[in-house]
Amino acid sequence: MAEALFSHFNSEHTAFSAGTSVPIENENQLVSEIDTKLVNAMNAVGIDVAKKVRNQITLDMVTGSDRIVSLISFDELPDYLKNSDKLEIWDVSGAVGNGQEFYNNLRDIIKIKVVDLIRRLDKSSFS
Repeated sequence: MAEALFSHFNSEHTAFSAGTSVPIENENQLVSEIDTKLVNAMNAVGIDVAKKVRNQITLDMVTGSDRIVSLISFDELPDYLKNSDKLEIWDVSGAVGNGQEFYNNLRDIIKIKVVDLIRRLDKSSFS
């Protein structure tokens, strides 16, 4: 969600999404095969993520990035992320509801955080 929203709202910066514990058998699996509610939530705002694939984050990805955003708690992160000064953890615990409602609420919370991140990145580009 965050990658797709980030890419949708800006063209100056590049985003990619990767998980911290993607089982090897699920790497490169289409999001549409894993989570139709997530796909539906994004389709509702005109963003198609059905053909996005799951990836495992790597140390190379972290090294090559300006910013790392995590939606999971600090304790769940691998050490190389915990020790990164690029890390920003987003609290999305405010997403409530069941089923599709949860995913829609999660999308809306992430959207607010993405727009804020884009503003901060744009501001730092001109500093």
